[in-house]
Amino acid sequence: MTAVAAEPTIFNRVVANDVCVGCGVCAGVAPPDTLRMRQRASGSYLPQEVSPGATRGLERRLLRACPFWDQEDDEDTLARADYRRQEGIRHRSELGYYLRCFAGRVADPDRHDRATSGGLGSWLARKLLREGKVDRVISVQAHPGEKPVFRYGISRTLEDLDQVAKSAYHPVEVSAVLREALAQPGRYLFVGLPCSVKAVKLAMREEPLLRTRIEYTVSLVCGHLKNRYFLDYLARCCGVEEDRVEMADFRKQIPGNPANRFAFGVQVRHGDDVKWHTIPMREVMGGDWGMGFFMHGACDVCDDVFGETADAAVGDVWLPEHIRDERGTSLVVCRRAEILRLIEDANAAGEVALEELPVDAAVRSQSAALRHRRDALPYRLRLYRKRGLWRPRKRFAGLATQLSLFRKCVVLLRDKLQRQSTRAFALQKPKPGLRAFRRRMLPWVFLYRLLYRLRSVYRRCARIYSRAN
Repeated sequence: MTAVAAEPTIFNRVVANDVCVGCGVCAGVAPPDTLRMRQRASGSYLPQEVSPGATRGLERRLLRACPFWDQEDDEDTLARADYRRQEGIRHRSELGYYLRCFAGRVADPDRHDRATSGGLGSWLARKLLREGKVDRVISVQAHPGEKPVFRYGISRTLEDLDQVAKSAYHPVEVSAVLREALAQPGRYLFVGLPCSVKAVKLAMREEPLLRTRIEYTVSLVCGHLKNRYFLDYLARCCGVEEDRVEMADFRKQIPGNPANRFAFGVQVRHGDDVKWHTIPMREVMGGDWGMGFFMHGACDVCDDVFGETADAAVGDVWLPEHIRDERGTSLVVCRRAEILRLIEDANAAGEVALEELPVDAAVRSQSAALRHRRDALPYRLRLYRKRGLWRPRKRFAGLATQLSLFRKCVVLLRDKLQRQSTRAFALQKPKPGLRAFRRRMLPWVFLYRLLYRLRSVYRRCARIYSRAN
């Protein structure tokens, strides 16, 4: 007798195969008595039925709002529907649709010091609110002394926006703020990672009321998402137990250092006083973003670096000529004419200091993320298929990219570092310090570093040989 495949659901496809990113959009658009978000031990979020069978009849609706399901619409088709009629719009495979790209920073040094890198992301949110383009801003906020420290909130005033978090490499979910947006009329700006923006755009197709509320979307340029163990681990690297953390700064500038040499800091209360404990990320084992410590499983099947479905994307310009500036430099990709005009007018008025960034330079600024998320994606998908794991269809799954032996080894080691770091910290967590964690991770970190060192030696020898002949 032939077994009948179960009807696909969020739970038996996306969650069961560890590709749920925990964005919370499905729970935000579902009736509140059917679905909620719960935290795993690692701090990542997963949808959970309020009671057994509560989502019966909602299966297709929930899947259609999921950024990691086999949607008929991918980032290309969603963006094409929104931006193809914009005058002057162009398209680049790595970047998506775009009007213009800029590099720069806010002119106000006080605002710059409160923000990550050049500060243009927080500036844009403030500008849209101050100009009356939106009534409310949905974004990640910092809540010192509370648990969790970072979570989504809604800002109604410029003072509220002062609570908006700098770069927060920490899991968050949007179900509560989406429900509030559906309940409270107004024009909203939504700020999130590429996967969250895509999910919101999908939900706007399913929920007519949401289409009338979300006026603008801004995405952060994304390398990958971390689980909460990343914050806990970094706190311990600072000599602080995670339960004592009141606030965290993942991108603390070190005066006199290039923009890419920053520190991590945690704020701890000592009686009536608070004190910051910091450590340069270069001194942290796994501080190299490419190692993928604590990376979310869903990020290995995401191919969107530049938030292609958002009206604008904001990130860092990781190029040598910009990294040297310790203040940092923001990258802005504009896809919507209204936002482009807003930025151009502010630049002319001296409110921001921008230069146009050629699209090739914009792509190069995220070359490391693109190598992992795009070039290596077909190889990773083949590995998953060999393991018998379900994965969603991806735009570049059939890309004819021949990975070198070196790059394949990097993919395999990064996969090991990603999964092993979460397991190792789960075993370490009941015990103080990091001794057991480091013992489990050091062999894999050594192999990762050795691989890059061997490549460097090979390239040096190849150059010597080439010059000699």
